[in-house]
Amino acid sequence: MPNYPADQIFAPADAVKEIADAGHTPFYLYHAEGIRQSIETLYRLFEWNSGYRNYFPLRDNLNPHLLRILADCNTGVCVTGKAELDYARRCGFSGDALLYEPSVFDTDAESLAKETRAVWLFNSEATIPQELPEQIILRYHPCDLPLAPKLKQAVIRSKNGFNRQQIKELVIRLSEKGVQKIGLALNISSYSIQPGFWKRKAAILIKLASEIYQQTGIRIWCLHIGEGIGLPYHPRVTAPNLEEEAALLRNTMILKLQVEIVLAKDLGH
Repeated sequence: MPNYPADQIFAPADAVKEIADAGHTPFYLYHAEGIRQSIETLYRLFEWNSGYRNYFPLRDNLNPHLLRILADCNTGVCVTGKAELDYARRCGFSGDALLYEPSVFDTDAESLAKETRAVWLFNSEATIPQELPEQIILRYHPCDLPLAPKLKQAVIRSKNGFNRQQIKELVIRLSEKGVQKIGLALNISSYSIQPGFWKRKAAILIKLASEIYQQTGIRIWCLHIGEGIGLPYHPRVTAPNLEEEAALLRNTMILKLQVEIVLAKDLGH
């Protein structure tokens, strides 16, 4: 962890000492205004995408004051079970701001997820309920893609998600059962600091969404491109520039979507 000089900390040094003396260490300080400004910056970079929403894994920080700040700033949370769903609901999250990713089949969690109108993200058929939710995201497991060796190994070790054919079959089945909003997700690495990582993931999902549309006529509702950019913990490592990454993603989506739309039209004649 970096060490900051006293004049660079947002809290006065005497106040920090007083907190340490009263409550002992370690303790955590959150700069509410700084958090709000960071979220505003992020959403400003993605204002070209009217449906953009950032999601925070609730399990990473259960501080209710922090979570309420995120809710106020239109940030969503990812949850995995009944306890997290209930906690998120009490902190002000519901609807599209709740991304529920069940790891096991749980009828109580299922009922609460439906009550809060959460978006569901599925990694396996074992967690898909009989009574289908209105909004579903399916995680793509890109085991069939040509990837760099280290990334390929990480993908192979991961058991989460559906392969290309399974995704297509599921999209058809869910659509036939009345689900009108079906999205795609991809997570091939967590918190990468490799430049251009967002745009590469978006290109993979756009290609798959285009294939699904061309073969079935079903339009994909949204693309979930996984975790955000990581932090450089080594002094010789430079973090990707968030503004540049957002611009690369925008250009990729505009170019790819234009190409796929043209292809779809051509195939229709």
